Amino acid sequence: MSRSKLFSKNSKRTGNRSHGCRCSCICLPAAESNRYFHLLERHPYLCSLFVCLLLHALYFGGEAYLAQNAVLLETLALLAAGAAVLWRLVRYQPQKKPAAVCVSVGYTLLVLAGAWCYHEARHSGLWVLVGGCAVLSGLFWLTRKQYHNQRRRVSLLLLGTSFLLKFFYVCYTPITRRQHDVGKFGDADNHAGYITYLLQHHQLPDFDPRGHWQFYHPPLHHMISALWLWLSEHVFGISNAAAQESLQTLSLFYAMAIVITAYRILRHFRLEGIALYAPLAVVAFHPSFILFSGSINNDALSVVFILGAVLWTLKWYEKQTWEGIVKIALCIGLGMMTKLSAAMVAIPVAAVFLVVLVRQLRQRNWKILGQFGGFAVICFPLGLWYPVRNLVRFGVPLTYVQKMPENSVQYLGEQSFLSRILDFSPHQVASVFEQWVQRTGGSYNEYNPLIALLKNAMFGEYINEYTLDCSLWRILTGVVLFWLNVVLAAAAFAAMLWLCGKREQTDGRLPKLFLVLFYAVLVGGFYQLSAAEPFTCSMNYRYITPTCVIGAVFLGLAFQRLRNGKKSVYRWLCGIGWTLCGCFAACAAAFYIGLGLVN
Repeated sequence: MSRSKLFSKNSKRTGNRSHGCRCSCICLPAAESNRYFHLLERHPYLCSLFVCLLLHALYFGGEAYLAQNAVLLETLALLAAGAAVLWRLVRYQPQKKPAAVCVSVGYTLLVLAGAWCYHEARHSGLWVLVGGCAVLSGLFWLTRKQYHNQRRRVSLLLLGTSFLLKFFYVCYTPITRRQHDVGKFGDADNHAGYITYLLQHHQLPDFDPRGHWQFYHPPLHHMISALWLWLSEHVFGISNAAAQESLQTLSLFYAMAIVITAYRILRHFRLEGIALYAPLAVVAFHPSFILFSGSINNDALSVVFILGAVLWTLKWYEKQTWEGIVKIALCIGLGMMTKLSAAMVAIPVAAVFLVVLVRQLRQRNWKILGQFGGFAVICFPLGLWYPVRNLVRFGVPLTYVQKMPENSVQYLGEQSFLSRILDFSPHQVASVFEQWVQRTGGSYNEYNPLIALLKNAMFGEYINEYTLDCSLWRILTGVVLFWLNVVLAAAAFAAMLWLCGKREQTDGRLPKLFLVLFYAVLVGGFYQLSAAEPFTCSMNYRYITPTCVIGAVFLGLAFQRLRNGKKSVYRWLCGIGWTLCGCFAACAAAFYIGLGLVN
């Protein structure tokens, strides 16, 4: 049997509509691409970690530490990958050899031209972004006839482009820029000092952590970072400065793990087509996760575990398995071992547990008690051992949080909390960037929690007109991005109110009510923190980033209902929503690429 006939049979079997040799254009065989799509679906976190580690070997977390052979290795890798793809095409479609030769020559010239631009460029990370997007676009085009893989193709394009954008952000962002409570390595305070202490002493702090800023945090993130530094310096022979910069490789992986988990949550609700792609684009290109990719404190890792707990709670509610409840326990326990505020997810999870417990006991299914016992045995020790240790040894309260001094320049205590949350004066949106007297030279510190939240979600604390070099197009892009975020946030909240009581294909109302309760816990905790700690830094979106994923879920559910509606106004609203999501993702990408070109 000839290979062309074999390919035709495989096409029928797998649903590839390229019709083998009858198609005049080049397409990847469905049988081949299915394997790789299946690998990415089965092991998305491992694949993401593998790519992060490959790039780490060339960049060490920053353009300043670019390896001398990086251009050569990347060029060879692209040529080898192109050769493998073309060999597969010719193997199954020998009649395409002339076209394959032409494509291979053109591809080689493009790669070499890109390598020259890469070598001469001021920002090598930008050319990795451009080259990576070109490769993703090529794969998307080569699989264009595989209609059965449409969801996989579009999702890979969005996730891959999102990864490349985050990688570019890491390349142009040193560990001393746009960080939160990190400080300098070797200091006696902050997250960097905490990591340094673990690295040098190989033990937990044997003193009252209240005397050192940020040392009260549980140690999981800091232990991982210290182990990373030790391996980098003592095993792989990397310089101390490059090893410290390379901690952003971990942050990059955490940021991508968040986006991957968000995708899996969206898929749990059976979202398909544009109802999946639009909210996925919002999450994948959301600026808070771009900022997370370069942040070396413990925020990103805690959100990874929080969203993991959300995902597995949804799955466990659908089918009560030991695997599900063990993973929930591990996610909550390890999340609290990273940052105690991860315990907030335990409230909505406990509500789901209670509903399931009542249902199972009514059916006299006593085995469910064993699952809850297993959950407690795993989760409680993991989550509470460090605060209990500090309580016993040093008298530190279990819910201790370090206080800022009232003489701080960002103190807002002179205003009542009620006046702060009710004041929506127009001057607060005269600039879409967060206002700080000591950083932006503004006339006030940001004080309204909601307005501060909307600004901070897009630009963090450190990005403003001055960091953008007062560039008009960059500032205008930021303005458009801010207002798109306002509209989408309002639309997501409206969708939540509309849909929370409606039944879906996935287990009725409870999964949505679970997300609504978690959203309420996060937002309520945010406002409580803003009242208890009246400082501008307390109104930071990084404390409630899971709300982005929750909002995206409800946007997707709304799109799915509107798309299936009979009235033309529903489809009209759906089209507007998709357009806004696409514009949001494009503006976010343009803004953070532009920020890198300033740097």
